[in-house]
Amino acid sequence: MEDNKQNEDKLEYKVKKYTGQKLRLLREKKGISREELAGRCELHVNTIRNYEIGENDMTATVLLKIALALGIEDIDILVEDSKEDVIKFVKERMNDYEN
Repeated sequence: MEDNKQNEDKLEYKVKKYTGQKLRLLREKKGISREELAGRCELHVNTIRNYEIGENDMTATVLLKIALALGIEDIDILVEDSKEDVIKFVKERMNDYEN
């Protein structure tokens, strides 16, 4: 039973991390700052930051608000259609932390 809970926690963590990384990638591709996105979504900038680093889960309503603010389909934040972009982005960020 405990193993199941740990596996669920790991999956939830991975989903939040991936979704956050994808959100950041899409936001940066659009040339929109966190502050600007937060304003468009009527959210606090720290909330956007927490989504991007995988600290918070996004509700469906928030996901839709963010997608509309970015001018994308909400599913684009969730699907792996640009997995290579996400991997490249993550590697770049890892290099930032290592240096």
